[in-house]
Amino acid sequence: MRFVTLSAIIISMATISASAETAFWGVGAKTCGVFANYYKINPKLADDLYFSWAQGFLSGINYKSIVVNGDSRDLSSIDIEQQMTHVRKYCDERPLADFIDAVMDLYKDLPEIKKIQKK
Repeated sequence: MRFVTLSAIIISMATISASAETAFWGVGAKTCGVFANYYKINPKLADDLYFSWAQGFLSGINYKSIVVNGDSRDLSSIDIEQQMTHVRKYCDERPLADFIDAVMDLYKDLPEIKKIQKK
């Protein structure tokens, strides 16, 4: 019962945005410190929730990059556990940063895939 209640609290809190004017929504709108607090309560649930959001966000910005200029990042070049470690380390060092900043830092570290020029 405690797990169900705790899960409900985490999910409801994580989906509320900090501001109506924000350009993004969901757990990425929370700070790294909020993520760390959720992680202390339930690491598995926090990872599942936050990294599901992160993977969707990474896929979305990668898709936009492909559409706009044909370039992308290799999202599979780093396994998920290493990606999660990267984001956790960023957040541990910057608790006041937004979680999305940690995800963008990861994105910038992924290898670029340049479009092939047609002759």
